[in-house]
Amino acid sequence: MPSILVAGEALMDCIPLPDDAFRPIVGGSPFNVAVAAARLGRPATGIGFMSGISTDFFGDRLVRALHAEGIDTTWVARLDAPTTLAFVDLSGPSPRYAFYDEKSATRSFTTRAIPGLPNDARFVHVGSVSLIGAPGADEIAQMAHAAAGAGRIVSVDPNVRASLVANDHAWRARLDGLIGIAAVVKLSDEDLEALEPGMAPSDFAARTLAGGASLVIVTGGGAGAEAWTPTGHVHVAAPKIVVADTIGAGDTLMAATLVHLAEHGLDSRPSIAALDGSALRNLLTFATRAAAVTCTRAGCNPPLRHEV
Repeated sequence: MPSILVAGEALMDCIPLPDDAFRPIVGGSPFNVAVAAARLGRPATGIGFMSGISTDFFGDRLVRALHAEGIDTTWVARLDAPTTLAFVDLSGPSPRYAFYDEKSATRSFTTRAIPGLPNDARFVHVGSVSLIGAPGADEIAQMAHAAAGAGRIVSVDPNVRASLVANDHAWRARLDGLIGIAAVVKLSDEDLEALEPGMAPSDFAARTLAGGASLVIVTGGGAGAEAWTPTGHVHVAAPKIVVADTIGAGDTLMAATLVHLAEHGLDSRPSIAALDGSALRNLLTFATRAAAVTCTRAGCNPPLRHEV
């Protein structure tokens, strides 16, 4: 049974090729988190994935990819709805996305079609596109609230995709509710600017910790990452690398954080909140190194443990 259960979208990232062509590859932020966690935690850390995945041939590819990584798909519902497509523009400093998600399997997901949460899943991660489109987004949110109520460590990564948000009020309320019950909150500096324009990362961290979170991480791309608990704060510089692209870097960092917590038995809010500067540095150094390896490769291709 998995100790980390990741819930959210599995989609096709359409990566640009020369002559304006695109190559579809498996992806989606939660999907990437699950794959990265499986590779980094192998063989000790079991990973499960919860999602609505299409019965189309893209969905078949996504399920095969999960199985190839040893990820448990017991909580995947195969649905007669299309796979979300995300076209990626890599011409700027950060990837830009155009999503085609109408009536997709992600949006159509319901937990009624799958078993309940496994008892061994101490960590439950949610985020990104799957938190936007109802009714699937409400199903994921309700599951996360139930998991937090049962004492699981819930982590949230907003991974903001503003172009998909049709109902900003509902999305913000859903996201604020999840951040309010999460033990671990991770977001990028771009996410923070989209959610709270002009707010300093330290102020966001202080507010989120005061709201009950145990760990807040804010990533800054080439500027590295910062982490806060009620008892510690640390900034870790980004490793010096040759960047191929940054697709999946934040997802890999999130996965590495969860794997580190799981492997060190930090599966309660008090134990995570007690991480001091030294312990935070160990966690964030591991996570940023894993993310850096992903950045040296085209697309999201997270490292195995021995590569970090």
